[in-house]
Amino acid sequence: MKEKLISFIRRIFSTCFGIGYIPGPAGTYGSLLVVGLLYFFMDKTQYWFINQNAHLFLFVFIVFVFAGFWLCNDTINNFGEDDPNKVNIDEFAGQTITFLFVPLSVPVLLTGFILFRFFDIVKPYPVHLFEQLDDGVGIMMDDVIAGVMACVSLNLLLEVYGIIIARVQ
Repeated sequence: MKEKLISFIRRIFSTCFGIGYIPGPAGTYGSLLVVGLLYFFMDKTQYWFINQNAHLFLFVFIVFVFAGFWLCNDTINNFGEDDPNKVNIDEFAGQTITFLFVPLSVPVLLTGFILFRFFDIVKPYPVHLFEQLDDGVGIMMDDVIAGVMACVSLNLLLEVYGIIIARVQ
């Protein structure tokens, strides 16, 4: 009974409350969930993503990632695969880290979404190396690293954009 309950909890949370079961690109749906939530709560979420409060966000995010390791462990028994498409909590985590240190707006959300999906799908060096780690760690870490790369890229793009706008004015 206890094992079935743990398996059920892992399935519910690792699929982002069942979003992973929607036919189609489940990873994209997990990323869109983050973008949609951030857009919907944009006024309230700014607090977590600005530089002064980044330490709070990072603490919560690290706890979330370790919970993701546990949720994604034992995917072979839960889903019959090592890294099933249904599991999209990893995309949720990676997409979330993308927006650290940036002011949220619709163009930023769209750009961050595109950048993260690019790094997650293409898996350039070193993203693909983390995918090879065992169990939940490998499932989560490739997306976390893709999110870090998207975050750095997004911050650089916004910095360059700010410099260009400042020179034009």
